[in-house]
Amino acid sequence: MRALLYFAVVTALLGCGKDKAVEPLAYVPANTAYLFANLQPMPAAAMERLQKYAAPGKDVIVEIMRETAKDLRKRSKADDTDLTQIKNQEFALKLFEALIGELVSLESPAAMRKAGLKPQPLVALYGVGAVPVYRVEIGDATALKATMERVLKNAEIKFTDETYGNGFLLRVGEQKLQAIVAVLGGHAVFSIAPAGASADLLDLIAPLKAGDAATAKAALEAVQQLHGFSNFGSGYLVPEKLMRFAIAQPNPLEAAL
Repeated sequence: MRALLYFAVVTALLGCGKDKAVEPLAYVPANTAYLFANLQPMPAAAMERLQKYAAPGKDVIVEIMRETAKDLRKRSKADDTDLTQIKNQEFALKLFEALIGELVSLESPAAMRKAGLKPQPLVALYGVGAVPVYRVEIGDATALKATMERVLKNAEIKFTDETYGNGFLLRVGEQKLQAIVAVLGGHAVFSIAPAGASADLLDLIAPLKAGDAATAKAALEAVQQLHGFSNFGSGYLVPEKLMRFAIAQPNPLEAAL
């Protein structure tokens, strides 16, 4: 699951939409404990300059992923006391190694479009309770599905494909905890859920109907005014609320996990 989040974060860094559609912030719960998002896409010229200077950083991320994969391999061989943990580690390892190959190919807007992504998307990373959800605008749902399926097949990771709303949903892995990728309404949604998660639980992660983005926008604008951040990316975290969600007041999704 961490690998899917890496994939989501790096795609955002490679291109932080001009099509007028429902924005990711419209799906953020009003009581979220954390939110990191952009209110407008970064201009193309600025994005090109950022990509130039961020290229070494991408290489660092890829190297961190490789080192993490090696560590997982060592730990899974050395520790035979927790079979579930080893299976989870091997699952993450396979996904890491497949993602490395995919990430290094996404070095240009053309490559991102070919993969089904949007070079300048609106994005939002937020919590449904304590559970992280990453929502990003995409370019082409069919191409993105082919990209995700290729990554998973290369990693020899099993997944199921089902219709979800006006799009599709992938349940990834065979563990009790699965990665979830839902693609609908011009967005891709990455998160985690228990195996066999019900429609009600999935609707917490990837609602079929958008809400009002006003609350999330107001919260981000307040952070920007306080710290002088731009519209191209900002966020906040409320530790007390996060701990309350995680420990004292779990929602149905957290309880199922």
